[in-house]
Amino acid sequence: MAGFATMSRSSTAASSSAFRCWNTRTVEANWETMRVHRHSSSDADGLAALANDPRRSNEERFAFLEGLRRLTELDTSGRVAAQPITVET
Repeated sequence: MAGFATMSRSSTAASSSAFRCWNTRTVEANWETMRVHRHSSSDADGLAALANDPRRSNEERFAFLEGLRRLTELDTSGRVAAQPITVET
């Protein structure tokens, strides 16, 4: 078992060079990102249009509004132009 737990010097060098090779590769976006749209949090009209988009399900709308509400809570510089969002119980 002792041989299993130890690593030889040659295998360490090989894994180090493999890491260097991996480290130089370019990271590319996958096909799923083709459907991703970017929106500005400072565009109040755009945010309202997204929240009221009839193509979105209730679950999508809820997740979007919860994320936007949390972003507004964390915003200390006033960059989020969302109207106040309250949760009714």
